[in-house]
Amino acid sequence: MRRLQTVSSKPYSGRLLLRWPITIWVWYVNEQGQFEVALQHYHQALQLRPDYAKAHSNLGALLHAQGRLTEAVEHLQHALRLQPDFIEAYSNLGLVLQAQGHIEAAIATFEHAFQYKPDCVHAHWNRAIAWLLSGNFQQGWQEYEWRWRRPDSPPPAFPQPRWDGTPFPHQTLLVYSEQGLGDTLQFVRYLPQVAARGQHIVLACQPALVRLLRTCPGVQTLVVKDRPEMASQPFDLYIPLLSLPGIFGTTSTTIPADIPYITADPALVQQWHTRLGAEHAFRVGLVWAGNPSHKNDRNRSCTLATLAPLAPLPRLALFSLQTGPAAGQIDQPPAGMVLHDVGRTLSDFADTAAVITHLDLVITVDTAVAHLAGAMGKPVWTLLPFAPDWRWGQHSAYTPWYPTMRLFRQPAPGAWEAVCQSVVETLITLLDHRAHDMEQALDGCPPCLTSATRAVHL
Repeated sequence: MRRLQTVSSKPYSGRLLLRWPITIWVWYVNEQGQFEVALQHYHQALQLRPDYAKAHSNLGALLHAQGRLTEAVEHLQHALRLQPDFIEAYSNLGLVLQAQGHIEAAIATFEHAFQYKPDCVHAHWNRAIAWLLSGNFQQGWQEYEWRWRRPDSPPPAFPQPRWDGTPFPHQTLLVYSEQGLGDTLQFVRYLPQVAARGQHIVLACQPALVRLLRTCPGVQTLVVKDRPEMASQPFDLYIPLLSLPGIFGTTSTTIPADIPYITADPALVQQWHTRLGAEHAFRVGLVWAGNPSHKNDRNRSCTLATLAPLAPLPRLALFSLQTGPAAGQIDQPPAGMVLHDVGRTLSDFADTAAVITHLDLVITVDTAVAHLAGAMGKPVWTLLPFAPDWRWGQHSAYTPWYPTMRLFRQPAPGAWEAVCQSVVETLITLLDHRAHDMEQALDGCPPCLTSATRAVHL
């Protein structure tokens, strides 16, 4: 890191930049927030060599990371004019087009790379994500297996054979969780279908999910992934969790939706009932940020200040489910916001599930909490960036993955204020309907009880 900082202050750093991989600079600017410094050096490099295709492509990738999509497209297209067989530039350009919402153009761009390298891993992987985003599950799931060829995603090194979907009546299958917590919560829904084909299933999952998933349907044994207990667990076959949709040939109309498929521990539910106390207002849980180490966290997370318009709404009780560094924003909440800090007292997702049981609604950005609430069948409003993750599709306000979830999408990159305004308007309507329904329910109450009952519930 010290060497990068030293070089970045030198007038000759543009020459060195021509020899450095884009991955170093993307890492550097993300760590240091030095987008403008990095952009300055790429412009310097292009002054030295204006016909250098790699510099144009890398500059386009940096502009993409900064959200300057139109400029990114210009540099990437120029890189391809300079070097038509530049495979990395095709991948970078396709990603920017996808971020702009031009999915078909993005897919066509990824496929251009195959003319020069049919087995280009990044192009295949990027096309898989684009196909899934567009709802083309049939081709998307097959192409999704290219993830195991990526340098940063090696396949599990198990000596046992990988399960191919055939019945295994006398064998034990290890289902191996991969990627993030939200991925595990979303795809454990497939385990009952797996269990119908075999004798015994072992689920290897992340530590934060162990208590929660012990009673997950289809699981006979649960171990912590990549720990000694998993290494000592005997099994005959294995399958990565996110390969199950492909094995079962999932389409948008055959997604397993037996909701809820995750439930909270009754003992924890009772404990949190005591801790949360009596609250007769409409209870809303909030999460405004995901894991900061996530590669897309800059786009998918907002701030507590973004949710400030919720503060003046009447008849609301707001509960923070936020964990991690972003939970510190609670210490300086928006003016007028009364927020009960629950998130910093949660031990794991078993606690989170118990708290959600007591809430009327969860409002969250694209995090594991969104998947948890959806898997529990609780009302959840998920706030999405303009270029969402593939699982949320492109346009709909609803998702077949979670029947109780509503999606609120940015109308333009970075437009969290518009998202929050839509949330507020929808929430006001919901509260008004709730108050109206309560008024109607109270019409039959004896006069001596009506006033006191309205005071409690409204």
